[in-house]
Amino acid sequence: MRFLCALALRAATFVLWAVLLAAPPARAACPPLPATLLHELDDRAAALHRLDAHAQACAGDAAWHAQRGALLLELGRAAEAAEHLERALLLDPLLAGARIDYADALAALGDLEAASELAIGLLRLPDLPATARRHLEARLRHWREADPHATAPWQRRIEIAAQLGWERNLNGGPAADTILLTPPEGNIELPVAAAQRPRAGAAVQTSAEVQALRPLSDDWSLFLRGHLRLRDAARGDSDYLISSFDAYLLHRRNSQETSLQLTRLDQRFGDRHLLAETRLATQHQWLDYACRPRLGIDVARRDYPATPQLGGAQFGLRVGVMCVQGAWRTDLDLRAAADRPLRAGRPGGGQRWLELQWSATWQGSGYRADASASLGQVHDREGYSPLLENGQAREILRQGVRIELARLLAPQWEAVLSGEHFRQRANLGIFELDNHGLYFGVRHRY
Repeated sequence: MRFLCALALRAATFVLWAVLLAAPPARAACPPLPATLLHELDDRAAALHRLDAHAQACAGDAAWHAQRGALLLELGRAAEAAEHLERALLLDPLLAGARIDYADALAALGDLEAASELAIGLLRLPDLPATARRHLEARLRHWREADPHATAPWQRRIEIAAQLGWERNLNGGPAADTILLTPPEGNIELPVAAAQRPRAGAAVQTSAEVQALRPLSDDWSLFLRGHLRLRDAARGDSDYLISSFDAYLLHRRNSQETSLQLTRLDQRFGDRHLLAETRLATQHQWLDYACRPRLGIDVARRDYPATPQLGGAQFGLRVGVMCVQGAWRTDLDLRAAADRPLRAGRPGGGQRWLELQWSATWQGSGYRADASASLGQVHDREGYSPLLENGQAREILRQGVRIELARLLAPQWEAVLSGEHFRQRANLGIFELDNHGLYFGVRHRY
């Protein structure tokens, strides 16, 4: 039954991708637009006339619709402004300026509840300029005074995606063809069983994510997020399910933000429960900089239900920085941690962890690109096993890269193409691993 569902998902994905490839060619490039809004009424009207001269060429350009909506709002034509600002956000959902103007347009039309929800979501953005933040905070106070019931208790976002693809190592087989054992009586080289070697094949990935934000006061808010990711392959022993839940308590004041985070992560592979992790973290971020620094600490308990003797407790320190420039947003995070075994006799004893993560997002008109890379080291403090390399302490180096390209197909729908590569190297060959994959499909947000 699982495989029949996978085949149905694959067929649907192929149809949607065919529609994407058959889409008509893009319009001619939109000419340069006025850089700023003009301050005199007559000049605004002249700027609006200038924009209208390029209506046909710029019909698919988010910036053109955003600027026309802003001009119409300045001229007091709120209904027309809302129409163009909504179109701009359909083409480019991350245009913060258009979202601010859209909130003002909704309020001018009397929809204070929708305007308040949009403003609260914008105030949650860490890269919102200080002037825009002050404007929204003032407008939100005014709307609350005008209608105390305007703000809904929760602001929600739901995302569902389905992708078809191929991976080189579905079963997580080791990169080595043989295993070298080093007992006292002499070395023994054993071949890796054929069933355990890397197995390539097609798979379907489905995912769902739910986010919910609730303001508790002017300074405090609660943010919840749940995520599920399922990979379904032709053979059930290579299926996996990853589930996570995060709860954030956020405090923001004087351009600084402090968060307390509780996370639960579970990973299942086939019929095995591989990992159950519970993490508590706190972080402080300074928001008054183009590149915003942050510091944090965390404690985590990592249980391995399928192999309980590997469980450990971690204490970590982390430092990071997030930068926003134009259409780009980048983030860098470094974490160092010590891992203490939960049970005596864990192979390798205590561990030292060092993890570096980088991510970047570019947002264009109707397109988005996301890239991420990770580099991690794990060092055992004691020898892993006398049967492996004469009892050497294990050293692992992990490298990962992921790239995703998305194109807007219709309001709330986008086509997605993603590629991933993972490589793990170790001084004990049995722990070496390689995998890469390519997936394409669709995503729906609402």
